[in-house]
Amino acid sequence: YIVKKGDTVTAIAAQFGLKIEDIQKANPGLDVDRISIGQELSLTVPRYKINVVTREYETGEEEIPFAVEYEDTNELYKGDTKVKTG
Repeated sequence: YIVKKGDTVTAIAAQFGLKIEDIQKANPGLDVDRISIGQELSLTVPRYKINVVTREYETGEEEIPFAVEYEDTNELYKGDTKVKTG
């Protein structure tokens, strides 16, 4: 894009449906407050075709010491066990 009289970066961005930040990315070193008539601006903004998100999950086991108590009951068959908390 060639800057014309009366142009501002804000107006150029609005005209082409861009953000000011996009124009800055496409023109490294551009001072958005100081553009000149006849200055060439790139309006090509790199767009990424894929986005990659990585997630890591970590599982582990930790032994927590606790006292074990055994209780006889008629509710279970001999040799079966049931964990009781409380």
